[in-house]
Amino acid sequence: MTAVKKMVFLTTAEAICVFAIYAGVLPSKTVFVLLGGLILVMAILSLDEAVIFFVLSIPLFTALPLSIDFDNFAAWRIIVLWLFSVWIFRQRKTVSALNLSRIKSLLLQINVFEWCIMSLFSVSSFSLLVAEDIGFGLRKLIFLANFIPLYILVRWLSAQSGPRNKILLSISLAGCIAVFGGILQFIVIQFISLHTFWKHWAQWVIPVFYGSGLGGVLSASNTWFSYYSNAPPTLRLFSFFPDSHSFGLFSLIATLPTLIIFKISAGLARKIMLTLWIILSLSIYLSGTRGLWLAALPIFFGVLLIYLLTNHFLNIKRRLAVTFLISFVVTVSLEALVLNNIAMIVAFGACTKMPLLCSNLLNSAFELPYNLWVIVLGLTSALLITLITYWLTIKKHVMEYSLARIILLPLLAFLLLLPVSSILLSRAHGAGVVTKDETLIFNRAKSILDINETSNKARLDIWQITAKSVLAHPIFGVGLGNYAKVLGEKFEASRRGASAHNLYLDFAAETGLVGGGLLIAFFCTIIFYSYRLLRYAKEERLKITGAIFGIYFLWIMFYNFFDVVLINDKVLLLFSSLLGAFSGIFIEKRSRI
Repeated sequence: MTAVKKMVFLTTAEAICVFAIYAGVLPSKTVFVLLGGLILVMAILSLDEAVIFFVLSIPLFTALPLSIDFDNFAAWRIIVLWLFSVWIFRQRKTVSALNLSRIKSLLLQINVFEWCIMSLFSVSSFSLLVAEDIGFGLRKLIFLANFIPLYILVRWLSAQSGPRNKILLSISLAGCIAVFGGILQFIVIQFISLHTFWKHWAQWVIPVFYGSGLGGVLSASNTWFSYYSNAPPTLRLFSFFPDSHSFGLFSLIATLPTLIIFKISAGLARKIMLTLWIILSLSIYLSGTRGLWLAALPIFFGVLLIYLLTNHFLNIKRRLAVTFLISFVVTVSLEALVLNNIAMIVAFGACTKMPLLCSNLLNSAFELPYNLWVIVLGLTSALLITLITYWLTIKKHVMEYSLARIILLPLLAFLLLLPVSSILLSRAHGAGVVTKDETLIFNRAKSILDINETSNKARLDIWQITAKSVLAHPIFGVGLGNYAKVLGEKFEASRRGASAHNLYLDFAAETGLVGGGLLIAFFCTIIFYSYRLLRYAKEERLKITGAIFGIYFLWIMFYNFFDVVLINDKVLLLFSSLLGAFSGIFIEKRSRI
């Protein structure tokens, strides 16, 4: 049996077992037998095959019902520790032969972004000193530490291009398995109502993967549907995840290696990866995760400007003129949408909240026509954007024209998939509800900038409360895992998803400004490493790989400003695998980058 057929067979067998447990064909306690079977299979496989199988299984991992009150222990935590123990045992000779020079060499292989994560763990540990509930903090610290063994395993395997490419493919296919769950949801609601779907999924499906406790919570409240003022609600695909945001981010992470493999493949493999990329990208829209859509726009805009300025088919004056014109149109459009709703409210409302701001000069400034403000700000912003882009592209040569085109095309394709997803969404009302409105997703996209929309307003309020907490506890925060204290809620609220809806604010509130800063530094550093790969790699495929990693890491970084689902266990497992594969490139190519 070939390696590919072996992985397909094993993953299919696992999926059938999970389905049988959900359907009641097998008792719920069978998950322990499944766990033992997975460990046995991975013991028979080679270590690289075992890790690949683990990554493929990420969407399918179940919860272990250890007791009536504790039935949500994730099976993957046992498997990953077992795999890591096997690896340590096999490396015992290497460990025993360590000397000072070898240790120094290993330390030099630690990347800056890895130092950021280690520092963040240290800061998080110190924050427990001020935690009101140390138990919640320790649980979260141990939870986050559980991902380190997988990262180390993937990093070690990815030091060679062969295993690394297989791991990248397994990440892509894991995303496709999750999307398959979303497709099943879409098919099911063609035959039953959304209400029936809601109750069934919360009562029977969620407990298999996350325990009955979360199933009970989600049966009362969830993010599974989009609501409209003039149309029936629609399903937001979420597959085997507890919320649609996690599914959307999981799909985004999986599109990264899919695009890389597509770019470096040929023939039938290239066509297959393109198809998978389209399906994964559509699932981002169908998850209804507006933050992911919004985060893509500044990246597309930036790459478009780089593409225009590096296009040598036009002379430099025309390139600058086109860049300035596009920048002006975009900034004026943004001002018309945003300033009218936010900035002007803040500006003219300042007198009631902060009288000191209402100087004669400020009052005189606001007497100017609103349209004039928009034009002046638009011209100024367009000029700054043009100058910065010119400096980056012409003076610093951050990206060549050919690479800018390679990156621009998939971003443009992603945006063009919006109408397609809107057609599909019009069929997601559930059985018995008929509508021909195929613009619903555009209405949802438009609501991104509506600060009066319920979820947007609540998010802004939470950000304001969290920011005040960060300023009140700037050194250690309120303690890791103690975010509920910021909102004045019981600590059990953390288990129900209480968060800052901003990953950086969330960590800053719990671990202080240093913790939040280290998390931002981590993402900035991996983007810089991607740039190094793009700028200095000698092989064209590595340049393309660096460009794609950089764009998608930036996308994930921007999205983290709107949510915290990166630390959903299965999302973080996939991200850890991806990051390990990325780090492995630098171990292999360090002498040439």
